Amino acid sequence: MRLASLLFAGLVLLVASCRTGKLSSRLKQHPFDTLARYSYLLVTWGRDSLGGPLEPKENGTGVFYRRGERLYLITVYHGLTGCPMYKDTAKSELDSVDIWFSIGARRYCKRLSLAAHKFDTCKKAWEAADVDTLDVTNDFRGIKVNSIEHWISDSCNDPGVLSRDDTLICFGFSNVPKWQGAYGRHSLPKKPKGYVCWGADSAVVDDRPGMRRFYYYVGPNLNEGDSGGPMFRVRPDGAGGSLIEFMGIQAAVAITGYVNYSTVVKKKEIMKKLFYSK
Repeated sequence: MRLASLLFAGLVLLVASCRTGKLSSRLKQHPFDTLARYSYLLVTWGRDSLGGPLEPKENGTGVFYRRGERLYLITVYHGLTGCPMYKDTAKSELDSVDIWFSIGARRYCKRLSLAAHKFDTCKKAWEAADVDTLDVTNDFRGIKVNSIEHWISDSCNDPGVLSRDDTLICFGFSNVPKWQGAYGRHSLPKKPKGYVCWGADSAVVDDRPGMRRFYYYVGPNLNEGDSGGPMFRVRPDGAGGSLIEFMGIQAAVAITGYVNYSTVVKKKEIMKKLFYSK
């Protein structure tokens, strides 16, 4: 009962805070701050167009998912491939990705090769869902990480669109300084930033069929680096409490006219990638 009361109180505060897009100080308390533990900082490494030394390129956010004995990292496809899914720019040549995690008070990272993505054919966001997974079972064997599978109520359930009545929470690592001389465990943030969002009708924001198929839309827009961050929907359960459900991962900022939104890869597209592509 105490947990349900706290969740309900948090929901009321969430609705009151939606228009600010910022997580209020009270929402940083239990139980909503526990959702932050599912977001992990990712930093890719690559070379410049002249083939110089490896250097930090972009940062993003990832989540873990357990499927039986296997552990997967879920994040955006454009973050692991360097493919310009939303812009008409050149593909970034990426070499590897650092996955940052904590054990107690200490920060560590695992650097994984992205060689398998080197020759991927790039597609635009309306041609394919912006999501990819890495099997990290062996890399994280014996290391405790927080995974999201228990927040997924029904992998086939898709409400179609998210409305302005849908309150969502996202935690991501936005705009992390990546200058190589200062890059390391002491300069990188330990915790992600939290945001409160609301749903938007995708037909109003973007009428391309592929976008409506693969993505939800939420507002206000999130920041660079939040891509891959988990998006949780919070709603009343009809019994005085609240239901929290994983809905997908934040993908990119979508700008239409003078209104900014973010795309969210739908949960069902993520499940397809996990269950049918491996």
